Amino acid sequence: MTTKRFNLDTLPLCGAKTRSGGTCKRRGSKTNGRCKLHGGKSTGAKTAQGKRASSLNARQSIPDWFWAPFKMQWLDNPLLDEATSCCHKLMRHQQNPAAINELVAKHQIALEVMKYAILQVHGTAMFITIQGALDHYYQDINSTHIEFHVYYPLISSPMYYRPESKAQTAYADKWLHKKDFIGREMRKLEKRLERIQK
Repeated sequence: MTTKRFNLDTLPLCGAKTRSGGTCKRRGSKTNGRCKLHGGKSTGAKTAQGKRASSLNARQSIPDWFWAPFKMQWLDNPLLDEATSCCHKLMRHQQNPAAINELVAKHQIALEVMKYAILQVHGTAMFITIQGALDHYYQDINSTHIEFHVYYPLISSPMYYRPESKAQTAYADKWLHKKDFIGREMRKLEKRLERIQK
């Protein structure tokens, strides 16, 4: 039994304008007629950063942030409200590292963008709350910009105090397993017990 294969020649030509000024000669997709290089498989932005970039910057010739220093536009920016609300929640979850990390992961953009605006509007206490929570989160996920932190003792904010981050715990476990520290100590103890029994 032979299976009927799809005939690619039935697909339309992409026809998108190329850099050389001509049209694209690749076959397009069934959905919108464009090839994979010109938007045939595009799903649009998936991350919060991508969605924000596509919704804000693409619709204007001069982005809003260009005028922000002159008209203090960040004061009525929804990110400021989001960061302020998140900060109040962080204050309630100081002893719950999982809740802190979950909140920061959800509101990371707002917290990073607006932390200095919050310093100006609400003062140092809220700023330290946000910065401490961000540090806590980055240390736990072993973020690439602070990977080095795993090699040093954790000096954490008194508000979110803990002896070590998740990344440090994982590193220590891996090191102990690799060096078989516990196994070596157990073998030494067994040898001592054998000597005592003789």
